[in-house]
Amino acid sequence: MSLLVLYNPVCGDRTAKQFVDEHVLPVLENHGRTPTKLVATEGESHAGRVVADFIEESGGGTVTVVLASGDGTVHEIINHLCSVGNSVHILFVLIPCGTANALYSSLFPPKIPPTDTNVHKLKSLQSFIDASPTKPLTLAKTSFSSSSVYSVVVTSTALHASILHDSEELRAEMPGIERFKVAARNNITRWYNASVNLLPLPSTGSVEIYDPALDKFLPSTSGPDGSITLQGPFAYFLSTVNVDRLEPLFRISPLASSSPASTPSVDVVILRPLRDPSITIDSPDSRLLFAQKSGQVLGEAYNDGNHIKLRYDGSPANLISHGEGQGVVEYFRCAGWEWLPNEADEPAHLLCADGTIFHIERRGRARCGVISDQDHIQFAVYV
Repeated sequence: MSLLVLYNPVCGDRTAKQFVDEHVLPVLENHGRTPTKLVATEGESHAGRVVADFIEESGGGTVTVVLASGDGTVHEIINHLCSVGNSVHILFVLIPCGTANALYSSLFPPKIPPTDTNVHKLKSLQSFIDASPTKPLTLAKTSFSSSSVYSVVVTSTALHASILHDSEELRAEMPGIERFKVAARNNITRWYNASVNLLPLPSTGSVEIYDPALDKFLPSTSGPDGSITLQGPFAYFLSTVNVDRLEPLFRISPLASSSPASTPSVDVVILRPLRDPSITIDSPDSRLLFAQKSGQVLGEAYNDGNHIKLRYDGSPANLISHGEGQGVVEYFRCAGWEWLPNEADEPAHLLCADGTIFHIERRGRARCGVISDQDHIQFAVYV
């Protein structure tokens, strides 16, 4: 069996090499699993080339990659292999060594109170040792006018994309997740002018919308083709695949795990300020008022995803998690979406794909959709 151990020495707190040496390699040795190759990444795009070369050296077929990194390295590998276009089947053994580790934390949610950290980080490796089943990964493909990118965690615009864009400047002084909170505070009063088309699920012909009273998705009223068009401004726009959280405790799309889709889809979480009954115009005061509510919503995402149950209670400042008021968060499940930023709103042209920032061209749009037919290229994780 072809077994590649690959680690990113500069991801997260830069302890991936130490963890591989002290924990991963001894476990493999104790169970008679000798790596075919052990490689440290050396810079941007190197991980993808390493895996592609390893597949060729192994003669194709199915290969297993023990990957000690964060979500960004997974993203890099998948995008490189998709661009090459050859038939591949990759089984990932994930060792979470990045900053947020959204994919790993969604597959192996942290225990509260926390258990032994090293044991928790070796759960995917233990599944590999035990020959447990693997979980296929759904890919979301986002296309621009002249290029495309694949995501396995998150594709976003608006506040989340701005947070990821600005947080990179803070990485050196804040290597942990604290930098995301700082970037959020710096951007939370901004609104983003755009419109979005949500695309129907092929299985039902409609877009599904979350009903907080019933705590489940329901088919929504939509246009003749099953799509839904939403007008901005937007404060928050984010879609996920394979995950229900972006950090160990930040559970942004909770039904992705508590009520998973039966077919490939994306979960979309949206905040639109002008749905707030207390806000009628776009003004500095309105933005400050809604920023407080956005902060409350994002804070409740850390409360086991309780943000999707928040409602307006009619007062300017209060949000409640019960009653008959209109839901604050719009939460959809669909086959994908199309984002059309206002030409004059430069920040609305930012797009985040698994932490990598892209710029939508002027007068352009981004179209994101799940890939349902991946016969020639398959990725899965030991769970």
